[in-house]
Amino acid sequence: ALALDPRYAVAYATLCRVQLREVILGVYKNPREALEQAVKLGEKAITLDDSNSYAHATLGETYVWLREHDKAISEAEKAVSLCPNSASAYFALGFALSLSSRHQEAIPMLQKSLRLSPIPVHSQVLSVIASSYRALGQYEEAIATYKKVLQIYGPDHLMAHTGLAGAYASLG
Repeated sequence: ALALDPRYAVAYATLCRVQLREVILGVYKNPREALEQAVKLGEKAITLDDSNSYAHATLGETYVWLREHDKAISEAEKAVSLCPNSASAYFALGFALSLSSRHQEAIPMLQKSLRLSPIPVHSQVLSVIASSYRALGQYEEAIATYKKVLQIYGPDHLMAHTGLAGAYASLG
């Protein structure tokens, strides 16, 4: 796409997302360096089209993995303001809020993402909701949500089992 149109912002945003996913999958020997390169791709997308919600949401998610939570929240808020019907934008905002320990604020954003896209746009939506419930001491809600993760994504979902074990342990 970039060979045909080097000013195509969505292509840069998509490359940012792909690089982020490759980091999550463990492809790179130096993940921090790869994340910083992903940020450059996301920033290039926004330079080309600052009104692109997808680019802001993707850059926001990338900042979360760099633990730059204020930047992540800012980019995700911009994504939501640009496209208030974007499940991905609400996921990016909820994810950033959750990982910055703002769980009470994260849950409604993540739930809005699910309302906009009942089949979650990211497999992590329900897991992040469950983790936020758990962090808030709302163990029954966490358990119900982790069980939903297992129902949707199958019984081999390790993180759901880990979260369930933690929630059950917290309940005694």
